Amino acid sequence: MRLYAANCTLQYRIINYRVIEANNPFTQQIESGQQQMLGRTDLTMPQVEGIVRGMEIYGMRLVDDLGNINESGQIVWVASIDKPVPTDIIQMVMDHNLGVLIKEGREFRQKAAVATNHVLNRTTPHAADTLEMTIQEESEGSTGLGGEPLTAEGFVVATDQPHGTPRRRSQRMDRRVQ
Repeated sequence: MRLYAANCTLQYRIINYRVIEANNPFTQQIESGQQQMLGRTDLTMPQVEGIVRGMEIYGMRLVDDLGNINESGQIVWVASIDKPVPTDIIQMVMDHNLGVLIKEGREFRQKAAVATNHVLNRTTPHAADTLEMTIQEESEGSTGLGGEPLTAEGFVVATDQPHGTPRRRSQRMDRRVQ
């Protein structure tokens, strides 16, 4: 049997795995969106199952077990037994992972806005009446329309919202995957 592993992240990755009945661990380098056969020889079914089970905690899923990926978090590795992972599956999982990263980034910026507002209220209690602050993410070297830096999203914490829930102020998106 052969086991193929596809790197479905936007980063170069090194996969470290152990094979049953082998003394040393194996290491292989896999570029973003690429795949490689794991192991130097044919593997037995217990060896394949051992590799997949050991890599599940690092985000590996078998092609047959993908199901509805919209309900899961980031999937780092997709594995296939006896045949390469189809390129459309790799692209689908990479698109899913990009959506997960965008969602996590939005949640992180919301929490940062609430935390900063909390610190300002503790240090200067009446600052919310006179101070407006914006948190925005910019990409160095990239510009959007009109030469402005790209902004993923901005949030304003309004005092009229319960419990400091952030209110979306504006949304200028230019999602380019390079």
